[in-house]
Amino acid sequence: MKITRLLILALLLPALFLTGCGHTLHATRIIEDSDVYSRWEIISAMRVVKRYFVLFTDWTLLTISYEEDPENPPEDDRTIRLYTSFRTGPNTEGSLTPNEVYSNYSWELERKLFGGWKLTNWGYG
Repeated sequence: MKITRLLILALLLPALFLTGCGHTLHATRIIEDSDVYSRWEIISAMRVVKRYFVLFTDWTLLTISYEEDPENPPEDDRTIRLYTSFRTGPNTEGSLTPNEVYSNYSWELERKLFGGWKLTNWGYG
């Protein structure tokens, strides 16, 4: 009986998290070589952005990228800036237009004391 409940929960839980949330499953990752971050560090930061993105109801993440600017490289490895393109949903409120594609939306993350990343800033700016 207990195993049956756990099995049902394991099958239904992913569906509960995907319903009515931002869609990130098919987003394309673009990762340029970096002199500052390893590929794993960049992917780890992207995961944080994707976890936050699911809070935007009915939005679809199209791309998430890390591109190092040779003219303005990061000063250190404590912060990272990622960029996304996404489509808003039909019920979008606020300053963004419903059913519109937005590009170069930035996400700034700061390295946590014991590893991992923390989202500190996002948006156009």
